[in-house]
Amino acid sequence: MTATRAVDGLTHLHRVSHQPEMLLRSKALEVHHWVIAPDHLDDWPDVLANAKRTSGIGVLGIHPWFASIIHTERYPTLLQQLEDSEIRGIGEIGLDNLHIQGSAHHFKNQRRVLTDQLSIARTRNIPVIFHCVRAYPELLQILKHEKLPPAGAVVHGWNGPNAFLDGFLSLGMQLSIGPQILNASAGPLRRQLLQIPIENLLLETGSPGHGKEPADLREIGIAVAKAKNLDFEEVWGHCAQNAHRIWAISGSP
Repeated sequence: MTATRAVDGLTHLHRVSHQPEMLLRSKALEVHHWVIAPDHLDDWPDVLANAKRTSGIGVLGIHPWFASIIHTERYPTLLQQLEDSEIRGIGEIGLDNLHIQGSAHHFKNQRRVLTDQLSIARTRNIPVIFHCVRAYPELLQILKHEKLPPAGAVVHGWNGPNAFLDGFLSLGMQLSIGPQILNASAGPLRRQLLQIPIENLLLETGSPGHGKEPADLREIGIAVAKAKNLDFEEVWGHCAQNAHRIWAISGSP
């Protein structure tokens, strides 16, 4: 078995009650690090506490689903927290055309919330994790005008159209592959992986979503390796190196 110390690129482990057993299983399969992101604004304290307790990589961000927060007194406070908190990155941030609550105005709110958080990430020079659903051209257009932080950027759960792949790669983005690659319907994504350089790939489980946990990262890595016609160890090692670089994890992966 490889000695690589892999990184689960996106989890919501703050929602898991049986963490010790889960993380022991993960480490037994050489998954030693995990990014923990909130899935609700009220989760921020739990994310930071869990990241500290499990030596996880804690990130905070205003998800596009909650962009209407921009019209409340809480919004400046949240931005201030992103400026001041001991976080390793900002995420998930982005655009979601599927969950715009039937309102073009809500999508406009998403854009503003996205650019405000990008500005903080640039100032702090910490990575960002993007959530993007049915809004790849819009997100790409914004990112062509809004500089990314030098620390790097990730599109989580990548499943974007071929037409925009080169645009995201040209920005130096990391594309994180999740459990979707395991679905029978993932033929287009598997074919697209042949076009994505291994230097731009990360792996994630989204745990506990999809019934996954960090130990399942190997299953995703095996599927990616098969799709790219590469040896598993090569893909596993490169993805770990990419993650160690963007999250500034000390030591060899």
